[in-house]
Amino acid sequence: DMARGPQCGNGAQEGTEGCDDGNVTAGDGCSANCAVEAGYTCAQAGQPCADVDECATENGGCHANARCTNTPGGFECACAPGFVGDGIACVEPCSEGQPCPDLVVTSFTHDLANDRVEIEVTNEGDGDAGAFRVALYLRASEVGCEAPEHDGVIEVDGLAPQMAVRVTSDAVMEGGLIHALARPGAHSLMVMADWGCAVGEGDEANNIDRLELLFPDPVRSAWQGLQGYIYSGSNGTPEAFRYGAGFYSAVWSLVAEPVANFQIGLPSTWVTPDNRDNRDQPLCPVGTVARDNWPERAPTYQDVFQTLEGGLGYWVGNRFHYGPPKFSMNSTPDCYTNQIASPGWPFFGRDRPLPDALLGIAQLSNRLLIPPDALPFQGQPRGELLGYAYMALPLTEPRPDPQPTGNQNWTLFLNAANFKGPLAYYLPETWSRISRNHPFGQGRGLDARRARDRLGGTMEINTVPQFVSADREGTVYTKIPQLQFPVDAEGRSVLVREVAMYSRAALYDAVAAWKNGGEMPSGTFDREGMVLPAVNTAPVTYRQNDVEIEGINELVTPTVYEGGVFGLQWAEPAVDGFGRFPQYFRAEGNRRIAVDAADVPPETFLHGRHFDRPDPDRGTYSAQPLAGAWMAPGPAAGPFQAALVDCSSVTYYWYRFIDQPVFVQYDWTPAEKDALQSLVEQIHTHWPIDREYLPPPGAGELVSFDPALLMTPPEGLEV
Repeated sequence: DMARGPQCGNGAQEGTEGCDDGNVTAGDGCSANCAVEAGYTCAQAGQPCADVDECATENGGCHANARCTNTPGGFECACAPGFVGDGIACVEPCSEGQPCPDLVVTSFTHDLANDRVEIEVTNEGDGDAGAFRVALYLRASEVGCEAPEHDGVIEVDGLAPQMAVRVTSDAVMEGGLIHALARPGAHSLMVMADWGCAVGEGDEANNIDRLELLFPDPVRSAWQGLQGYIYSGSNGTPEAFRYGAGFYSAVWSLVAEPVANFQIGLPSTWVTPDNRDNRDQPLCPVGTVARDNWPERAPTYQDVFQTLEGGLGYWVGNRFHYGPPKFSMNSTPDCYTNQIASPGWPFFGRDRPLPDALLGIAQLSNRLLIPPDALPFQGQPRGELLGYAYMALPLTEPRPDPQPTGNQNWTLFLNAANFKGPLAYYLPETWSRISRNHPFGQGRGLDARRARDRLGGTMEINTVPQFVSADREGTVYTKIPQLQFPVDAEGRSVLVREVAMYSRAALYDAVAAWKNGGEMPSGTFDREGMVLPAVNTAPVTYRQNDVEIEGINELVTPTVYEGGVFGLQWAEPAVDGFGRFPQYFRAEGNRRIAVDAADVPPETFLHGRHFDRPDPDRGTYSAQPLAGAWMAPGPAAGPFQAALVDCSSVTYYWYRFIDQPVFVQYDWTPAEKDALQSLVEQIHTHWPIDREYLPPPGAGELVSFDPALLMTPPEGLEV
């Protein structure tokens, strides 16, 4: 046999082989003929060779003003910024005898037609400028080679001597310069031609230029940004079932942040006395707001004679805003001349209490505060339910004076997670007072009449601010606050459920029997006295400045679901669990068309305009110093304080029930006062706040009131 010589690539270093890494591939440190390649070390046969990092020793032989970069099998030298050369030798470009680039911003303008910044940079030197970056700043500042944060940077490959390059902001400012600036007024822009000073120049100062711009403000504020009624009603009910009415309403933040001059009622009640037997006589006497100002309501003025309304909502008159809505009672007992919303105050807008002779609400519960600014909720509700119903109860007897007065005390019952039961009621005299000098009105108010039917929970979109602007062609665009609704997995926003009408059998008869010596009722509504009428709805006519809007009804539709549940059906999937109304609109003739934000021209400056928050210093409500009905007979204890979630602080006093200011105006006998006091004391004792008085909802969770509203009676004053 003949002996075989060394075989390259077998993984064994043999004979004259300088290495053998187990292959015959060149470029991996061991060549195809098993010789060690430059820039590698091959320490062990059969193993890959290792790259030598030349830069680790004396910068690889590169110049002191150069960067050494290790590469497989070698290295590269490159002069540092501010120097030129091959990396082995680096000199300052503008030193004696060396070519010297000089980048100058020779033009910096705003192209209004295309809404972009145009920048011209010229190399006025005699040396090539390598790659550099042009930085744009929307706010001018002091800039040096330290290169502070910019608002956009444009790469330039390089620039030969005496050549110029033009760049624009299009590549770095999507939507245009005006969109980026977001607001009108004066703006000072700046450009830096060699951001970071990558190019060595003799003069760095002329790399910078500034541009002063002034954009007049085209935006004006206006009212009537959105109007309409998201309506639900109920079909007719028998006359016997019109002595109480209620439903469950969803509670949620309609706007993400409080908005000034904003009023929208979430689903609310609307109860009026049934006077359909009157077809031609005015229920409102001369001197009332409705009679003197609303001739279109003639001849009877029935719909504006008396209303029992209120509910959930946002109101312009609120002074303490916190995000979610609030709950408020409200009534208009005298043709919209006065409104009564709490035991002491009207429907907001007034520092001092109502005059003693106009008070109309008696607080029945001794466990829940009723602040003048309405009742706030705990946390951030997202569609939880509040149940509320008004029930006519015979807490008092009919009276002949000071005017004929019935015995219907319309009492508010609530059903929340942390409070259930009766809260307060309107004295019958509140309704009969209008007939004192108007005999035709006697016996026609809610003190004596049943309610009209067709109750439903309707949202009244009343006062919504708007911003108005125009583009270059004069087309008008508007913006309103973003309205949002919680949406379930089926694309529904449930607004109202369990609309119920009640007969006297629900609770009135049981209270009357108790007063006549019978057993005390539990306060729970008897279902035999309840009907759930069919619920109906209708398309909404949304308006802006009394002009019809197109684009909302195509997105969301009022709908009655199975079981008489009323809500909104959304055509598109929810985002973050919310459906949202359009926020921008375009004027087209006698129409307003909903448009996406992206379709609103930047020069309108609507995108960056934000609605004002309510004034945090709108004053206080105060009955102090106590006087008149507030002082005689006066409180039994206090003052006490409660700090509410809306950042208000409520100072309150504790009155014996019959000593509340509302009763002082009436000349009741001691026996009449004692009888009512005794009845209420028994209610305090035997009707707890955790009992189910209203029938519970068929689905959904109950909302909680702000826990700070919950009161514990002072010792000795529990009833």
